[in-house]
Amino acid sequence: MKKNTFTIYLVITGLLIIITGCAITPSVQIWQPWTRILESNYSIPLNSKVKIVVEGETKPLLGDDVFLQNDIKEKLKYLLERRGYNIVSDNSQFTLILKYKTERHDKLNSSSLIYSSTDNASALLSTSGSLTSLGLGVSIAQTISAISNKSNVMSQNITETVKSYAHTISIEIFNDGNELVWQGESSWDSSNINLQTEIQPSIQLIISNLPENEENLPFVSQVKNGKENNYYNLICEDRWFSCPALPYRITFSSRESIDNNIPMSIKDPNALPSYIDLIQTAEYALPLGLKDYSNPLNKSLWSKVQLGGKYKLSSNKQQKILIILKGEKSGYLVDKCWIASDEEFSEFENHLNKWRNSLIDYYDIYKE
Repeated sequence: MKKNTFTIYLVITGLLIIITGCAITPSVQIWQPWTRILESNYSIPLNSKVKIVVEGETKPLLGDDVFLQNDIKEKLKYLLERRGYNIVSDNSQFTLILKYKTERHDKLNSSSLIYSSTDNASALLSTSGSLTSLGLGVSIAQTISAISNKSNVMSQNITETVKSYAHTISIEIFNDGNELVWQGESSWDSSNINLQTEIQPSIQLIISNLPENEENLPFVSQVKNGKENNYYNLICEDRWFSCPALPYRITFSSRESIDNNIPMSIKDPNALPSYIDLIQTAEYALPLGLKDYSNPLNKSLWSKVQLGGKYKLSSNKQQKILIILKGEKSGYLVDKCWIASDEEFSEFENHLNKWRNSLIDYYDIYKE
């Protein structure tokens, strides 16, 4: 009897491995800043004319911040234009002010981890309390990260004192009557003093709570024929990427490629810039680990995920991109990325709509 039971167990285990494609939910998380959103009932419609102002200080450094401010302004302009806003220098309907601050402080690693996990969980609940469908793809990734951080801290006992820098940014939006109508804040500790290299993901996490025009397609360049290997070796090889919609890091190859060849998982390699952009900017990921979406925090859901996006080429042609990510212990591995057909992308959009609706339902926790 015991032998039969063991045989059945092996068969079931084998079937599960086949179904999931040997994918597991990763355990190595990406960096996630603490974020919160505060907003009024005043809407900020798409296509609005927005003026950007950037101001702040980096106390550990003595030089003028004019070049840093210009760089931050360009990053913010790029991300807002992608969402469907018009950036202007005058005659604006809204003024967006981004304030930043960098301070040095030494701290204990363990205290920082406990602090970030606690605040992430509470901030996300208050953010979703307004119950809009905006930003839920990013919110669920942060919630999973916060929960995992909390459990990880319980098993760690680190007391090492390290040099650290605290970066803080806030984004305030005022209407033409100079009334504050929307505010987002983000804060994180880093060993990197250079705010410039880390600020763009934080900005996107904040503005993911603003409306987005999904028909406003971002422009991407194509790689020259014969230069695909060069691009892969310069941009992708041995690198980890992060995605706003996922709590785990992503790579194109789990080991060094042989003879610098592009992995077989990368179809249509001339579209590599689109793959990179989609991975770094996607605000929704479709989990493939389970068909049941009733509990988005179920880790088994995230063993395999899919990303999708539309792009505009220099020829004004539309390009539809799909990426499948397979979970490994160290993070996600790109299992397949390709230029999708209309039918393939339509199927992805149908499944993504079901997932987005399930998130709206899951966060619907307050009585009216």
